Amino acid sequence: MYRDSVSGRDTIIHKVFFKIKSPIKQQYSITTERNGETLNTYTAKEVLAYRDGNTVYLSKTIIVNGERRQVLLPRVYLRDSVGIYIFSTDSGKKEYYYQKKENQEKPLIPLQDNSLKDYKNPLKVYLDKFPIAQEDAKTKAYIQSMKPTLASFKSRYIVCRTSNPNYIPQLRWGVLGGIGISKLCYKPFKYGKKNQYFIGFFADLPLIRGLSFHPEVTYRQYAFEQQRDSPLEYDAVYNRKEFILPLMLRYTLVPLRGKILPYLQAGIELEYALKKESAYQYATTKDGFNVWHRSEPIAYKKSETANTIGIGAEYKIHPKHSLFIDFRYSKDTAKEYLTGYYIVFSYNL
Repeated sequence: MYRDSVSGRDTIIHKVFFKIKSPIKQQYSITTERNGETLNTYTAKEVLAYRDGNTVYLSKTIIVNGERRQVLLPRVYLRDSVGIYIFSTDSGKKEYYYQKKENQEKPLIPLQDNSLKDYKNPLKVYLDKFPIAQEDAKTKAYIQSMKPTLASFKSRYIVCRTSNPNYIPQLRWGVLGGIGISKLCYKPFKYGKKNQYFIGFFADLPLIRGLSFHPEVTYRQYAFEQQRDSPLEYDAVYNRKEFILPLMLRYTLVPLRGKILPYLQAGIELEYALKKESAYQYATTKDGFNVWHRSEPIAYKKSETANTIGIGAEYKIHPKHSLFIDFRYSKDTAKEYLTGYYIVFSYNL
């Protein structure tokens, strides 16, 4: 849409294409073409708005180094009374600008804090007016840490709009302990199931809206045995000590309100054996006497991998501390594999 310089009327042009310019030049003028022929060139003062694909560009006024400029800026966000635009500086740097619906005739306001006294990022002022920002200190601090980017604003806006502080991402770490039942599948032996205990540390690194990267470091120890039932069967033992590094993606249902948040997780486990050996003995008869034979310890790979999956829940004890309880299953990817079902308790410090 452009404003005709003769009639003074707003005019809509259909079925034209725009010549591709650099992002900087395209802010000041656009050139239209049809069937490969140039139709016209319009400055930012003449064009009210135009659409290129799914992006809407609007003619706006901004102040750059004290100079008033009329530019065509892509609108990257529009909700309620908030409109956010991107401007490319002469050096190619992207800057974000803000405008309220009731201030359409005024220059856009840059989304940045200023060293001038009593100046504050206008979007921080806007978010501070939400009830949760006035009632919850954690949300208030989260708003004050906002950077002058669209992603930073949107992550805080959803907290304010939903009045749900569970959307605030947190980098957490702590200690964990687990208990479970493990089973070793190693032919031709028939090892029994064993209880297993382990301890370790974890970290939880937020990615986006409930999704996080969840690594752990745990120390585990196993001792399996097979008791001989007859002279023709084996006596066997299997010992294993190792560090395990689970690398998981965790999705927490942060849209839920309250102190209990369920989550799902899945990933792989990297295993490094400190000790991993087995030995067996068996009996044969010779001249009516039992003769015992003992094998040498069998060598194993120092490192292996496993797959793991689980569900759990987080209980918020304190704004900065939570207790996590999850149920998980893991299985080695090796031919002779270990499987296990575990309950894991974690506490972030």
